Amino acid sequence: MTRRHPMPEEVLAILVDQHRHQSQVDPEADPDALLTLDSSIADWRLACDLVGWRGLGRALNDEWGMSLSLAQWREVLEPPDKRTIRTLCHTISREAQIESLPQRGLLGCSSADGRAFHAVRAVLVRLEMPRAEIRTTTPITPLLSKYGWRFLSPCLRFAPGALPALKHVGRFRRALLFALGVLMVAGIGLALLKSPLAALSLIFALTTMLLLWIPHPLFRGSLVLPGVSTLGDLAACLARGKGGEQHASPNSGPATQLGNSGVTEGPPSVS
Repeated sequence: MTRRHPMPEEVLAILVDQHRHQSQVDPEADPDALLTLDSSIADWRLACDLVGWRGLGRALNDEWGMSLSLAQWREVLEPPDKRTIRTLCHTISREAQIESLPQRGLLGCSSADGRAFHAVRAVLVRLEMPRAEIRTTTPITPLLSKYGWRFLSPCLRFAPGALPALKHVGRFRRALLFALGVLMVAGIGLALLKSPLAALSLIFALTTMLLLWIPHPLFRGSLVLPGVSTLGDLAACLARGKGGEQHASPNSGPATQLGNSGVTEGPPSVS
């Protein structure tokens, strides 16, 4: 696949689309944030709960395959209330390269779906997924759980805004989170009242926290792209989005790590 420098507007569309997905599963992300080229870095960091400029600069290098020094990132990101996303997008546009959908798919296929599947397949091959397992019928949810943002992020860049927003599923996990909140509040309240039940409540809260860290879908839940069940469905969405030049709106509302929600890694540019 060919690589090229993205336009600043394309970079913005990718950042906005990252936030659109992130805000569905990350309570620290603000789903109502309006990110435009004129938004300040401070607004971006506040809306997405981003790390400080040093960590953010290193993470942006990893995310976009760049090698800017910390001094260069400081010029782009500091002071955050005076620097804008416009400067950031122009910097990424100049220094980074992204992949485009190939002109031909597997075996010379020229259809949009075939070209998109070829691009998705290339992403999974880089992630060392066995080639024999990469089929149009391969379920996508286990791939999101296994590869996380390393899989989703490259796909978003092929056609920002084309994929349905991520959704988190897992009723048992939601019940555990609710129970954890109740136990923490009860434990603090009982402790203030010097009740002997306070210690028991905090023990149950700690047990619940440990259950939430168990790497199993029962406790962590999983992430899904509604209506996208297989790699073939994913390729079709990307093909339609690219063909129609569909991009994430700058007025829709990258952000924090997906953590324990089922995706193993969140956007590297975030806390």
